Amino acid sequence: MKAPQKEIKVVIRNEGEARRQSEVVEQKERLSYSPEQIQLKKEEADLSGQQRYNTQRKHKPFEPKFAKRTIEETENTDPNKLQVKKARQPQQTLDPHEDGVERIPASVNPRSSSNPREKLLPESRDPMAYTLVLDLDETLVHYDHKHRHFKVRPFAIMFLREMAKYFEVVIFTAALQDYADSILNAMDKEHLVAHRLYRNSTRFRAGTYLKDLGRLGRDLNRCLIVDNMEDNFQCQPDNGIPIRSWYSDPQDRELEKLMPFLKSLVTKQVPDVRPAVRHFKQLQTQQ
Repeated sequence: MKAPQKEIKVVIRNEGEARRQSEVVEQKERLSYSPEQIQLKKEEADLSGQQRYNTQRKHKPFEPKFAKRTIEETENTDPNKLQVKKARQPQQTLDPHEDGVERIPASVNPRSSSNPREKLLPESRDPMAYTLVLDLDETLVHYDHKHRHFKVRPFAIMFLREMAKYFEVVIFTAALQDYADSILNAMDKEHLVAHRLYRNSTRFRAGTYLKDLGRLGRDLNRCLIVDNMEDNFQCQPDNGIPIRSWYSDPQDRELEKLMPFLKSLVTKQVPDVRPAVRHFKQLQTQQ
């Protein structure tokens, strides 16, 4: 047992002396290096150490986690000015709901003109026809969530029958298509409604589903909308007629009272409905 211990001590003593001798030699050599050689030796040591670290840890070379930035020249500006832009940043939507609604930033003017190529309705068979856009919920019907069924507003069916004789009738609702179709299929057995538009045809801005008549592909001089929410037609306020919201009142006669005015627009062949609509709304506020 004693012999191996002596051998270990001898080996350790010899390794220590060898290490001290090598340090003395390296120190003498270091004193003889020029500044350029010292810098080169330092760079080689740093490189070998980094390579050894990457091999042992199996890590890729360090990359910053923040987004890379590129400097690009901006168009239509002074070429001497440069703009710093984030490279390939993912676009973010204003609303996470996947209902196909186009979101408008709050900074955008909702009354700005729409793309003339963008049309929600097919070409009209009669370019001189008048178009009447109607809201669904609280304008023609009310859905009772408690009892899970809908109620039809008084005179609603009569209203559709009469308006279909004078107008191209369009239902434009902020509701989803499945819900709206379930009501319209049961309500419009006579196919009085020419077209149906749903939430995915609206534009969402500041909590409101905007119904932009400029996207219908119809002459705004001959187009108007009836809706219980004025905010919904704020893109073309002079084309809109607000109507009182209906929930259950069996004595309601708002649709019946509206029919004579709407008929007169067509029978008189009014070249622009907007002045007449403004005058009609002024009379309504005075009553």
